Amino acid sequence: MLTNPIISAPAADPWMIFHEGFYYFCESRDHTTIHVRKSESIIAIGEDDGKKIWTPPSLGLNCKNVWAPELHFLNSKWFIYYAADDGINANHRMWVLESETSDPQGNYFCRGMLDTGGWASRCAHR
Repeated sequence: MLTNPIISAPAADPWMIFHEGFYYFCESRDHTTIHVRKSESIIAIGEDDGKKIWTPPSLGLNCKNVWAPELHFLNSKWFIYYAADDGINANHRMWVLESETSDPQGNYFCRGMLDTGGWASRCAHR
């Protein structure tokens, strides 16, 4: 078994980006919420507990199995691409959150599901 030398707590599906002097570590926790950690160094990112930036709705197509959040800065806005479903794995799709502010640890709202033609991937599984 491998031990993560940076983050000792479970951090599922992590994604890290460097922006304006800080590292931002985006992760799903228990496949139910999305958190973003912030640090000036990679090695210290695990010292930040992170901020919960999004919780899925209690019902709907993206209410369960939140996986693989990716934090991106595009056109001066923060976006998080993630996968989720309604509790049925065959319905797992890609979704996007958009930041309400310029803070990657700020509030986000769901922009909707991406049309990938199938299961949460860049190309549909047939």
